[in-house]
Amino acid sequence: MKVRWNTTLAELERAQQLQSAFDAFVSDLPKGLTGKAKRVAQSRKKKWEMSSGDWKFTAKLVQALEVLKLCTLEFSTKSVPTITKVLPLYKLVEVTLNELGEKYAEDEPGLSAALLAGATVATKYIFNALFGDYVLLGAVLHPAMRVAFFANDQWDPSVAIRARQLLLNIVKKYAQARQDNSPGRVGTDFAPKSSGETPQLSIFAMATALKTNPAPAAPRAVNGKDEVELYCGNISPVAQGFDDPLTWWKVSRLLFNLNAGLIFYNRTIWGR
Repeated sequence: MKVRWNTTLAELERAQQLQSAFDAFVSDLPKGLTGKAKRVAQSRKKKWEMSSGDWKFTAKLVQALEVLKLCTLEFSTKSVPTITKVLPLYKLVEVTLNELGEKYAEDEPGLSAALLAGATVATKYIFNALFGDYVLLGAVLHPAMRVAFFANDQWDPSVAIRARQLLLNIVKKYAQARQDNSPGRVGTDFAPKSSGETPQLSIFAMATALKTNPAPAAPRAVNGKDEVELYCGNISPVAQGFDDPLTWWKVSRLLFNLNAGLIFYNRTIWGR
């Protein structure tokens, strides 16, 4: 029977929680015993005893598997379109496993090889996800990512170019007259309501924070190709970790005044 990573992670996390009790139990096994019983206890102690190095290895393995756990939980969220998160979360797994694999190359060669193999699997998932347009569109129409997320050395340059062209195609396909013809009105930015509490950094926020070397800012414009250039600029319209793209497209008309983004989300992601 195959032992899956989530089962292994659950066992290791439980072991860490019980580390002190486990070490004390194993250490006390031979105490108060004599003869054969003591020899059996000493033999068990030798087999079961965990050194500080063993616990450090456990911590390294838990750290490596944690990213898989968090991404899996993110994909399991109900009532939230996860198609927008596929590429950033796959990339987060790939980058994390690669970095840890390289970090442990000398001290833990076996663990390093396993992590790098896992990163290779994540790379294949990214390749498969990019085979069609749907997943890429879902990502670039998320205001926390846009094309800027792909405009760095972690992605092939062709991905950002393709994403930009897909946005242009959407504008052309779903172009409609602006409902509000008020002169000079371009809309309002969408900002999440503040509860006064410091928000926790989600795994999605960690994934979107991977982007580096953002694309140059585009000049403000009002329609067509220039709108796409504005949306592709390096000034994010939302705060880091923002994760409500549908509401943003409904509320904000600052970008894409033709509402192509909202139409795409309604028709393809939400099925409306």
